[in-house]
Amino acid sequence: MARVTGLGHVGIYVRDLDDLRAFHRRLRAEGYRIERVVNHASAIGCYVFDPEGNRTEVFWVTGRPSWVPVANPIDIEQPDDAVLAEVDRLWNEVRHVPVGGTMTDEPAMLQIAR
Repeated sequence: MARVTGLGHVGIYVRDLDDLRAFHRRLRAEGYRIERVVNHASAIGCYVFDPEGNRTEVFWVTGRPSWVPVANPIDIEQPDDAVLAEVDRLWNEVRHVPVGGTMTDEPAMLQIAR
């Protein structure tokens, strides 16, 4: 396994889902390499690389507290209610895990099957 040193990524907080969508659209339009857009339950993150290859996460906090390292792909161009339904579905699967707790057989970054 590769050892990571230095900065893993920079995070940029946006205030709402529409701001995240606008940021995502602008990044795509300007030709930035988007690695992934994922549902963390506690946030939705758009991971992008700058021209020097540095990773940045633009994220919106969903208001659902979760400490489990989940990262399910999500289409943020869906209507709000569909996006929030996916967030809630994932959150309901992980919300029982306390801070510092783990799920059974939890890998470093968990993607929960749908």
